Amino acid sequence: MRDMLEEQVSGIIRKTGMIHPGDSLLIGISGGQDSCALLACLCSMREQLGISLAAAHLNHGFRGAEADGDEMFVRDLCLQFGIDCIVRKENVPEVAKRMHISSQQAARRVRHQFLETAASQSGANKIALGHTIDDRTETTILHILRGTGTDGLQGLAPISGIRIRPLLGATRQDTLEYCHRLGIAYRTDSSNLHTHYARNRVRLELLPELASSYNPDIRGAMLRLGDIASAEADLLDQLAGEALKRMVKLKTATGITLDGMVLQELHPALQRRTLRQAIEEVRGDKEDVTFDAIERALQNIHTGNNPGFCETLPPGEVRVISCAGDLRIEMLPYPGEPLHVCREMNIPGETEIPEWKTCIHSRIYSYKAGELLLNSSITALLDADVITGKLSVRNRRPGDRLTPYGMSGSRKLQDIFTDLKIPRDKRDIIPIISDEKGILWILGVRGAAHCVPGPYTVRLLELKVMHMPDNSTE
Repeated sequence: MRDMLEEQVSGIIRKTGMIHPGDSLLIGISGGQDSCALLACLCSMREQLGISLAAAHLNHGFRGAEADGDEMFVRDLCLQFGIDCIVRKENVPEVAKRMHISSQQAARRVRHQFLETAASQSGANKIALGHTIDDRTETTILHILRGTGTDGLQGLAPISGIRIRPLLGATRQDTLEYCHRLGIAYRTDSSNLHTHYARNRVRLELLPELASSYNPDIRGAMLRLGDIASAEADLLDQLAGEALKRMVKLKTATGITLDGMVLQELHPALQRRTLRQAIEEVRGDKEDVTFDAIERALQNIHTGNNPGFCETLPPGEVRVISCAGDLRIEMLPYPGEPLHVCREMNIPGETEIPEWKTCIHSRIYSYKAGELLLNSSITALLDADVITGKLSVRNRRPGDRLTPYGMSGSRKLQDIFTDLKIPRDKRDIIPIISDEKGILWILGVRGAAHCVPGPYTVRLLELKVMHMPDNSTE
């Protein structure tokens, strides 16, 4: 007979369609009762669901020996359940300092990046998180206290991109009882009792007061509000998405330019939502995008009082610029961090990379047996017929690996750069060529073994880096 928690998880899977046979799930596990319950529950159901599992744990570097103990516990637990676990240690306080944001904001961003990287590394197509009904309720209240729009009233969604939350049909008490029934060990995070965190104050002080003095079913009321807001937000999102397609005048790897005239024609509610969607498309999320910032941008478009309007949105990743009645939303690098670069390549032809003031010229030609092949710091020659799908040029990313020519097994790019004594400040401006399966060439450094021309090569792809001409009039 299936356990009650497993019935709850099965129910939300059926209702939302968040998991399908053949899916590969990466479980984000902290070591707490909720994530441990999720791990055990999905392991119990994996054959029935037809899924494969892996886990990932991030040591945030906040709690010293206690956090290290969590890491060891998670490793042992995953070993017990027979699933692979990817672990990474990160100094989040240092990241927060470098980015000039709060430690909680930094933790969230580092965690999201780590989980996405770990999912790619493990081959997972979905990331399962251990959020419960209680987390959703707390999130909704926090959003209300901060001054939220309709989206914030939803709290946590069952499906957010590749992130899924199979426990959103269960409470924290349900996961606790499940762990006790099955004898599943878990860790208790001492920081969850510190009331200097807003979420802890909501959990430990505000919710009990609301339940005892105002509405004993405050959690149910918040959930109903979230469900209503979610349905209405879905409709508005569809309308805003259609509007956004109509008003995009220019789209690049780092930003979007919107037609201000088309934007002004929309209902105010759709203007705000469309602009937020544009910001999300550029940045990848819309966390910390305030109502006031959106209103200032829209007000400027309507009045035209400040043709040079430019505002950097918190925490300093994106700026909105007014130009000739249009709005440009563009990504900025974090202070002290490299600008993200990624371009689909024109093959054959030229691919401009203005961030590096560089252009890559490409051509395909027939290979003659015995022809002398010379690669250099600015030129690469690849077997054109082993390329899968479209090519892109980008800078390095966390977790990048390559199987270099003349070596067996893959290596981290970081290790390759270290062995070759490439200066750290140069590593993020080295063009990396990749296809849909992975990295083919680190220009001027190394090529992947499978794409190096050989005796059976018929066609060559030549890539040559050139500096872009300076067309400025300054």
